[in-house]
Amino acid sequence: NSWFSALFVYYGGVVPKLLVPTVLYICYALIVYHIGLSYNFGIASDGLKLLASSTTFMLVFRLNQCHSRLQNAEGMIVESLCGLRGIVACACALSMRGDLTDDDWQAATLVKVHICRLTIAFAVSLKYHMRAAEMMNSCGHKVDRESLRHALSDLVRIKALLTEAEARLMEERCGLYEERHEVSGPGWARAPTSNFAVDINRHRAAAELTDRQPIMGDSGRVGHGGSAMPPFIVNMLRMAIREPIGKPWGYPERVLNICESHAATIEKAYRGMNHIVGVPLPLPYLQLCKLLLLIFIAAFPWSIDFAHGIWSNVFVPTILAMTLLGFEIVADFMENPLGDDSADISVYEAIHEFEVDVEAVFNCSEADRSVIFQSWADLGGKLGLGGGCRLFTQSKACRSTSRFTDYFDWVPLPQHTVDYIAMQSTDISSLHRRLFCEGDRDTSGERSDSSDEEMTGAAGGLRDMYAIRQCVALKASLPHIQEAEGQRKALEQAGRRGEMSFRDAMETGRSAARSPTADMKRLALE
Repeated sequence: NSWFSALFVYYGGVVPKLLVPTVLYICYALIVYHIGLSYNFGIASDGLKLLASSTTFMLVFRLNQCHSRLQNAEGMIVESLCGLRGIVACACALSMRGDLTDDDWQAATLVKVHICRLTIAFAVSLKYHMRAAEMMNSCGHKVDRESLRHALSDLVRIKALLTEAEARLMEERCGLYEERHEVSGPGWARAPTSNFAVDINRHRAAAELTDRQPIMGDSGRVGHGGSAMPPFIVNMLRMAIREPIGKPWGYPERVLNICESHAATIEKAYRGMNHIVGVPLPLPYLQLCKLLLLIFIAAFPWSIDFAHGIWSNVFVPTILAMTLLGFEIVADFMENPLGDDSADISVYEAIHEFEVDVEAVFNCSEADRSVIFQSWADLGGKLGLGGGCRLFTQSKACRSTSRFTDYFDWVPLPQHTVDYIAMQSTDISSLHRRLFCEGDRDTSGERSDSSDEEMTGAAGGLRDMYAIRQCVALKASLPHIQEAEGQRKALEQAGRRGEMSFRDAMETGRSAARSPTADMKRLALE
């Protein structure tokens, strides 16, 4: 907790990005110093102060703009998750009024389940869409395997929260494609390889998609590219919110105004985040900043009097260059705060906190409901207000004993997702290392799919108390839920085998759901 602790953080800070440029610049300054001493060569400092002022102004202005984007992104994440929490709270707390039949109770509980699963799916779809939009804008047809594997893991996680029909629609619209072709190998051999493409929010004619195969789902949907997931899911969420309106087991019509305001808030936040990712700072401005920076740090060592010694001619220019390069690097970090860099916002942690909140709110409105109303009656009796408690209609109607885990499971996250979350939590990584505790030792003797050892260097089976290893999925034994589990395992295998096609991995996951033992054994052997 000391002031100096931030100086010694390597991973996730600015030091790794500055180290190589600083070493190269020291070498450059030494060469300039040697040439200046040997040949008495230098340049006049006329106009250099003006150039330094202009460069510093441009860099600081860019840094302020990028910091504003970071603050806006943080606010939008908070707004979207608060809106989702508001929808869950309204659906859980304002339904089930008066005396209800068993069918009424089941209908009310089913709507809660729909709203809970769709709000969580929407939160995960935000991360997926920001990742897909960044890949599309920055990479186009050259998407790296690791980024695509994380995107597919997000889709599999969403799939485990949807119905089978919803999952098929999601797979058709996800916008992830694979292009198979052959490259020349040794001699006359030709080896098959794959290029990956992300294509969302663009209308495509059927002829434009002939050389692409969707990584998830079938290729039967032609005449259109991919579409954004958040609007698709929020539309289904609106349909679920509308179902209980005006019904005895639901809530009155005026509650729809509250829920719709929350839905509008999360949709507006999504549009703002999409704008941050999809619309970078203007290229001419960025080009001018980089050009001025390069000219200044290249010219500055030549303008110093070489008689002042090595400190003034080597170390002072290096410190100044490191400062200006630091401005540039920090601005690059903050320009897209919703990306996958170690310094970007850890959206997964916010989603996990939301999942925990949803479980607590759901249990409060179901299994814990009768306990809460009974405690109110007991308190009223002790305060001499027992007669008033007998007029509470909800306390008479409480007979639900269901819990969140009756309809949802906490399933393990893929290993690469666990490592990714730990990578983005660098600000407390030193705290994590100190809080490995003996009482949380894994005594099962088996290694879990969700990683018992963190990338922070855990040894001897000790677990990090603060690590996130699980996420929410539907508990129903449906074919597509089993497919999602098989695809999650296949993605882990595809990460270890760099040449494996992701489309083949998804197909392997589907077949593993039909005959899990044989297919997963075959995948392990391959």
